[in-house]
Amino acid sequence: MSAVLVRPARREDCGEIQRLIQALATFEKFPHGPKLTIEDLERDGFESSPAKFKCIVAEMPDESKTFCGYAMYFPIYSSWMGKGIRIEDLYVTPEFHGTGLGKRLFSLVAKEAYEGDYCRVEFTALGWNPAAGFYRHLGAENVTDSEERNVWRLYRNGMEKLLLHAK
Repeated sequence: MSAVLVRPARREDCGEIQRLIQALATFEKFPHGPKLTIEDLERDGFESSPAKFKCIVAEMPDESKTFCGYAMYFPIYSSWMGKGIRIEDLYVTPEFHGTGLGKRLFSLVAKEAYEGDYCRVEFTALGWNPAAGFYRHLGAENVTDSEERNVWRLYRNGMEKLLLHAK
């Protein structure tokens, strides 16, 4: 597995990153979910200061330079514990499952968090995702039941309605 190059993403990688985002969405049974364009990724990850996200990519060892995995993440803050990192996506293409590549990507994010004195790395996974055992093996805890927390989201249409009625 050492032949796969794992490195920080660059601006010119956004097309491959978008391709992997779509592959992850298809795996998660949301093939029409991703709305981000390559330009959005370029702007938010490489033109904004500070960048809205960081990304680590895994590149095939051949001349194709095709990506076979990525981890996208960003800083968060806990009012109880302080700074943390949220992994938005961790994805490895099926042909690289079981090779240790997912662990390499996850470990690099964890290393950055640990060395930066962050309190935690946080992420979500669908309940049916077979990677739950992988995450447990790496030492992650599923706090869904133990903390009785639910994930809530307010999307743009909800924001519009809220702001319209907040006057």
